Amino acid sequence: MPIPSASQTIEAEASQAGRRPETADWIRLSEGGPLEAWCGSWLRIQSEWIGGVTHAAVGRRAAEGAPFEWLAWSSPGGRDALAPLVEATLREGRGLAGASEEGPRRFGVSHCLPSSGSGRVLTVAAVEVERESESELGNVLRQLQWGGAWLEQRLSSPRAATPRGSGPDPGEAHRLLDLIALTLEARSFAEASQSLVTQLARELACDRVSLGVERRGRIELVSLSHSAAFGREMNLVRAIESAMEEACDQHAVLRHPPLPDDAPLVLREHEALAREHGAGSVLTIPMGREGVLRGALGFEHGEVDAFDRERVEVLETVALAVAPILELWRREDRPLIAKIADAGRVQLERVIGPGHLGRKVALLALVAMAIFFFVAEGDYRIGAEGVLEGESRRVVIAPFDGYVADARLRAGDRVTEGEELARLDDRELSLERLKWSSRLLQLERQADESRAAREYARTSIILAQIDEARAEIARLEERLARTRVTAPFDGLIVSGDLSQSLGAAVSRGDVLFEIAPLARYRVLLEVDEGQIADVVVGQSGSLRMAAMPGESLPFEVTKVTPVATAEDGRNFFRVEGTLHEASDRLRPGMEGVGKIEIDRRRLLWIWTRGFRDWLSLWLWSWWPWGR
Repeated sequence: MPIPSASQTIEAEASQAGRRPETADWIRLSEGGPLEAWCGSWLRIQSEWIGGVTHAAVGRRAAEGAPFEWLAWSSPGGRDALAPLVEATLREGRGLAGASEEGPRRFGVSHCLPSSGSGRVLTVAAVEVERESESELGNVLRQLQWGGAWLEQRLSSPRAATPRGSGPDPGEAHRLLDLIALTLEARSFAEASQSLVTQLARELACDRVSLGVERRGRIELVSLSHSAAFGREMNLVRAIESAMEEACDQHAVLRHPPLPDDAPLVLREHEALAREHGAGSVLTIPMGREGVLRGALGFEHGEVDAFDRERVEVLETVALAVAPILELWRREDRPLIAKIADAGRVQLERVIGPGHLGRKVALLALVAMAIFFFVAEGDYRIGAEGVLEGESRRVVIAPFDGYVADARLRAGDRVTEGEELARLDDRELSLERLKWSSRLLQLERQADESRAAREYARTSIILAQIDEARAEIARLEERLARTRVTAPFDGLIVSGDLSQSLGAAVSRGDVLFEIAPLARYRVLLEVDEGQIADVVVGQSGSLRMAAMPGESLPFEVTKVTPVATAEDGRNFFRVEGTLHEASDRLRPGMEGVGKIEIDRRRLLWIWTRGFRDWLSLWLWSWWPWGR
């Protein structure tokens, strides 16, 4: 029998139970079962431990002169590939190792088990492996020898030595094993139980097959063959449940009519079920052990002697195998709250009960940490993005319409009071001043001539024109002085760059430069609206700039703007603060992070404040009553 077929049920059972196939193979080795399936599990484990196995097979010769019988193999071509090696091993009477004909770096290794009586070779296990050299085959042969002890023990047991043709029908046993696979392929407990009882009824030609599960101390019928739905008040259902309870109460397999050598047990409910519902024979097999499904399988057949001893043994094996599978489906079909409660109960038992030292230590550590964070206090601070600005800012504008003649400084340069920032073109004003200066000279000469001629009226007019010329010259001189744009105080040019606009026209009132003082700064913080209620004037804080991450600058809150600002999908309030000390390295426009110190509160309150506020607001928004 090939390994995939022999272990198909094991793999399915392992996948449904959340175990690896290798774990299921170990269970098969410990629990026994059919010889072919046992040998398949044994061969799979050996192949896994050896590694690099391409073909594997195991077989035996039942007696001297009898034909060789294959018990399990890894692939359809495994027997043909290993047949020459097995024949040579039988002839030599010992394990062999050598190169294989399949290709380079492939070697065949075999191990033989002699019988306990004659010493003749009866059983051979052979593998074909991929190795770099023949020197590595010693470990392969050693592994086969170690595993051969299990195989020898299994084959020497009376059950394995039973000749074929005696005992239960092998074909029937294989069909019942297919029932297990059918149960594993279901998608729910109801589907698995219904498929099981229907298939059992079909295979055994039973009138009815039923499955009952213990619930609240009583057996309750959950599946009945060939009937997807049945009423709870039916006489048949009550009779079947009573018969199942009778078997479960006595913890024994009950059969009516009993065989002559059966133990004397109470069969009253079984007799009533057979009498009232026309069954020739009734069989009930209790199911379940500690931790698995608790219930019973019931069989009703029209013939009186339908359940002989061998068939009952096979059905007991099936009941034992399907019980954990049905238990798995039953647990999967429970409500989520029941699963959570059960998982919590299991974890609680592990914590309170013996063992599981690691869980207990971890739980104690978590409890200690929770107590510490609940009791311990820390500084509650509110963090916000911040920017540094000058305490004041002076704007330098164009004094009149003109053109840029020169610009030596630009944004980022430090300036001193009176230092020239830029100069406007003064040629037109100079020409205008020269014109009025010449005009003044002419008027003064005319005034002298009028005085000499004693023309008093004309002299008065000329003197008025002289005053006008002098006023115009004074105005022009003032405008000429204003063509030189200077810094109003010591500071830093925050904005303005005319170096790329020489000769460009400017209009009166245009902003040419913005200058901020270097000695006095203010901090602007953008505090989230959810935390602004904790901020008041007079609180202290610290600021760290991106350009100076290792230095904290203390400040004091001086103003909280009462108007929110919406930007980038969030609302925040502007909070102003004054630095206690200003550093020479500070510059207006620097950005960083500021933290305002509120007070001292518990660490658990500080770390969960944001979540609690969000949860409170969310619950309130959905709560239909109250304010």
